[in-house]
Amino acid sequence: MIVAAWLGYPLVLLALALGCGLLLEAVSRARLGVLLLPAGLAVIVVVGHVPVAFSSGGRWAAPLVVACAVAGLVSRGWWLRGRVPGAAVASFGVYVVYALPIVLSGAATFAGYIKLDDTATFLGMGDRLVEHGSGVALPPSSYEATLALNLGHGYPIGSLLPFAIGSRVTGIDAAWIYQPTLAVAAALLALCLYALAEPFVRRPALVAFVGAQPAILYGYALWGGVKELTAALLVVLAVALAVRGALVPLAVAGAALLDVLSLGGLVWLAPVAVFAVLVRRRWSTLAAGVLFLVLAIPALVSARAFFSGETVSTLRNGSELGNLVHPLSLLQLAGIWPVGDFRFHPHQRLITAVLVVLVVAAAFAGVWLAARQRLFGLPLLLLVGVVGAAVYAGVGSPWIAAKAYATAAPAVLAVAVAGALSVRTRYVGAVAFALIATGVLWSNALAYRDVALAPRGRLAELATIGRRFAGDGPALMTEYNPYGVRHFLRRLDPEGASELRRREVFLTQGGTLQKGASADVGAFALSSLQVYRTLVLRRSPVGTRPPSDWTLAWRGRYYDVWERAPSARVLEHAATPTCPDIRRLAKLGPLVAAPSSAIPLLVNLGAVPEPSGWSTVGDDPEVVVPSDQGAVASFVTVPVSGRYTVWLGGTFGGAVDVLVDGRRVAGGHNRPDWPGLWAPLGSTELGAGRHAVILRYTAGSWTPGAHGGQPLIGPLALARDAAPTPLQYGNAATLCGRRLDWVEALAR
Repeated sequence: MIVAAWLGYPLVLLALALGCGLLLEAVSRARLGVLLLPAGLAVIVVVGHVPVAFSSGGRWAAPLVVACAVAGLVSRGWWLRGRVPGAAVASFGVYVVYALPIVLSGAATFAGYIKLDDTATFLGMGDRLVEHGSGVALPPSSYEATLALNLGHGYPIGSLLPFAIGSRVTGIDAAWIYQPTLAVAAALLALCLYALAEPFVRRPALVAFVGAQPAILYGYALWGGVKELTAALLVVLAVALAVRGALVPLAVAGAALLDVLSLGGLVWLAPVAVFAVLVRRRWSTLAAGVLFLVLAIPALVSARAFFSGETVSTLRNGSELGNLVHPLSLLQLAGIWPVGDFRFHPHQRLITAVLVVLVVAAAFAGVWLAARQRLFGLPLLLLVGVVGAAVYAGVGSPWIAAKAYATAAPAVLAVAVAGALSVRTRYVGAVAFALIATGVLWSNALAYRDVALAPRGRLAELATIGRRFAGDGPALMTEYNPYGVRHFLRRLDPEGASELRRREVFLTQGGTLQKGASADVGAFALSSLQVYRTLVLRRSPVGTRPPSDWTLAWRGRYYDVWERAPSARVLEHAATPTCPDIRRLAKLGPLVAAPSSAIPLLVNLGAVPEPSGWSTVGDDPEVVVPSDQGAVASFVTVPVSGRYTVWLGGTFGGAVDVLVDGRRVAGGHNRPDWPGLWAPLGSTELGAGRHAVILRYTAGSWTPGAHGGQPLIGPLALARDAAPTPLQYGNAATLCGRRLDWVEALAR
């Protein structure tokens, strides 16, 4: 799958962009050169937006884009053209840099898991757009509520169309090609920067390679920032097309930018439009402006809903941080920010400040030297970036300003690199370039080590469930998993107990779960559960069996699927019942009970911390906060011989190994997860008796995500592999005094 996602799919997407770019050349009679593929991606966005703007036209988006690509490939002799090896090498190098955090993990997955759940929303929206369109006529569910909140309020969808259409064409689930789409966008951004730098410097490939990976944009890419990557690409593309005088392609790129950012795109387009009017003939710019307005109609129509009074107030709210910790620094526009998570300040502040000053000085040098040669591409690019960032920072919330910084950063960094390379003083330019490039690569290496990768195996299991049980809804997930309810299980009308939902899912103690929380199925009131036909439950060594209305329909490594009988038979349900509870229920009808499963063997991780630096969480000896490396040891007594699964809770970026009696039996690395959830690490045969258990943690490697935030490890448990405990039928006399998960009174 990783080959299909990172090699096959990008080639398909580039083939579509190539064909669409050639069609644009044929229609506009412009020579796009290295801008052919970026302009083709803009065509995909604009053409794909037309059918999805209608409530039932989404299914035509992919065929329409394919038809445009085929028409372009047939109409133009692209294979006879000259090649630009420098641009190709720079573009491919950028693709590799953006791909490395996922490719080196060995799994086709995506980044930003648990850090920002917007990717789940984007996947769900993309699914809906190309399968049906922008309409949201669906049964009530978390999936439907997510679509209604976003598509129903005119959320700009342009950045979602390339991966959604690509998924439709290739048949690969959008989740596995989401990150490759971002890497392709970054590679095409490099081509645009190459086009702008080529008239000015002797080595434009270096400008393209470094300029396309500013730290803040790279950080957003590792958060799943498809909108920021696409917007940055289209802003630079618009500048490059304006400088070339390709006004029809410029109109297409401008319309695509509005599809991505709605009316906010006008902030970036205004300086470009002024430049085009000043240097080109009026009739041609007027015609291009009319074409732009026509192509932007879908975006302009949806903008009316998106920029409602409530939305505008949120976008301008000075306290709206979104997922930030504090407002970002304007200095991040320089593209150098050596810290694993761009939301925080670097530890090496002095070195960072020196490098930022160097970037600013080099950018001024680049603008001055380019203006002396009457080359306006790079100065215009810097102007567009600075103006756009300043406007968003001045009138937008900190969350919106941060996105603008990411969009503008390639402009500042690319002009600075070009300025350094254009300095002719002996060694000065080369040293300046080397320092800037080192700062950028250093920043991105730290982000690479901090990435939170989605668990491919667990999510692939949800995808299997979504296909196998399609139509068996409504379904409920009691864990917090936005990717399940917003994307993989969408055909089951899923709801998350702690997600955006249409129904209240009450706990037995009253109230509901807060967003991000998870709970065992036994914690929920029976009346809330009985609304659902299917339960998709995360497996756990301490989980309880669902009420007797449900039977196990499917079991995987990570999830169980339970399906409810058509008619409800349960009169009352009591969890962890006492004898008075059982006698009271016996008066209502026949009794059925779920005997408690075997108690898992919890490992006391805080017993012997070594080396120093490890600590427990409060007074809980089952959860530890490790230092960069080390191990904790404990002992467990196994009552019965058999095969046991090693279960681990918590979240960590480094590598965990579990050894029993000196033998490694389980392990894993980069396992980000939400609180209160367990994951199986492996299994082993154990004999009855006392066993030494060691948990070893290592965070010092260069695997992706090895330093992914503060690790929190535990609890650790050994649980005997077994099928769900059979139900027990009886009366008050036979059930009273037994250890039971629950007991129910059934209708006679």
